[in-house]
Amino acid sequence: MFERFIVGTDLSPATFVMAKCIGDLRKFGAHHCLLVHCVSANLGAAMALSYKTPESFTSEMESQRQILADLGFSVDCRTEFGTPKTRLPEIAVEEDCSLIVLGTQGRTLLADFVLGGTAYGVVSRTRTPVLLLPVKSTPGDDQTCAAVGWCVFTSRVLFATDFSDIADRAFGYVEDMVRATGCPVTLIHVQDKTVFDHLVDSKREDYNRLDGERLQQLKVRLERCGSAEVVTELPIGIPKDAISRYAEEWNASLIVMGTQGRGFLGELTVGSIAVNTARKTSRPILLVPPVRGH
Repeated sequence: MFERFIVGTDLSPATFVMAKCIGDLRKFGAHHCLLVHCVSANLGAAMALSYKTPESFTSEMESQRQILADLGFSVDCRTEFGTPKTRLPEIAVEEDCSLIVLGTQGRTLLADFVLGGTAYGVVSRTRTPVLLLPVKSTPGDDQTCAAVGWCVFTSRVLFATDFSDIADRAFGYVEDMVRATGCPVTLIHVQDKTVFDHLVDSKREDYNRLDGERLQQLKVRLERCGSAEVVTELPIGIPKDAISRYAEEWNASLIVMGTQGRGFLGELTVGSIAVNTARKTSRPILLVPPVRGH
């Protein structure tokens, strides 16, 4: 599923923590890692003014390579000139990588992610799935970081769907995960409260019946793939809030969803739910983009 993958690093303490937490990807067939440090013009200038020597950055890169190698991956290292949001999607295509892994904290990644920069830029540009791993700093010490949640992705997967074609593509990854590990899955479709509250009762009943049937069909597919347990949820709420809340309630170790789809009454969401869920949740999240041309 993810035989060749990219890990984007800024060599911060947060990305060292991230590197230690991806060994479970081997259960999904991950084998070869390309560790990429992108140096933009601004970052290059900051590095030139810092107290660190080029050798120290090389040493940090080698340390991260060794962490990944110790997890059982074969690892190649690369320093690229350009912004991560531009170069990482390009490299994924050039090197035929099937996954990009990013931490949501670091010298640049956390600040840019919150502001809609690096991580959002990668997600919005790429046609390669992106795994976002949240990392937190120790209060009062931004040089000491810890992973948020777990380094095991298969204790329970939560799949959020709007029943679009892109959501169905994302569901294919969940099926592959279940085939590989038999992991339990929670399926959730959030009926958007801002729309649902204005529907007449007969329309609500129609949507409840249709959405329930769709979730049941997905459940059957996962059971046939060998899932240990499949449960369905059909709440009414604000999608980004409800998905995050149910991920906490179900103790999900991984959220999977498409990055673009169609909302409750067919309007194009342009990834806003996926991006806002990623900003809100403290859980690892796999964002699956549309195929090229969609």
